[in-house]
Amino acid sequence: MITIINQIVNLINDLHDQIWGYSEQLGLPFTDKDLHFWIIGLLGVIFFIFTDFFLRWLAKINISLISFLFTSAIISILVLVLEIEQKLTGRGGMELDDILAGLLGFLVLLAVYQSCRFLLGRLINLIRK
Repeated sequence: MITIINQIVNLINDLHDQIWGYSEQLGLPFTDKDLHFWIIGLLGVIFFIFTDFFLRWLAKINISLISFLFTSAIISILVLVLEIEQKLTGRGGMELDDILAGLLGFLVLLAVYQSCRFLLGRLINLIRK
């Protein structure tokens, strides 16, 4: 897990250095904060446009798919932050298997919830008839 994070950190640092180098070659008077403003801002807008189109399409199919994607994103961030917190505080090992176990727990318990919801809905429909 630490190796994966180190690789991501190195990739981001290399990309940062390349963008910084290009801005200097072009004679742009950007500070580090300026680069963050423009690069993260641009990435955010591109991601928003893609996400907006994708979620509008999903909403036509089933609004619960959007809830699932949003919740999955939040849970993924949460389990990653928990693993980083464990590494920083020394209260547990930082392991990919822990992250996968947490995500699997979410998926299994969500399947149980959705099954109960489906069965309860069917039961209510039968009673109403």
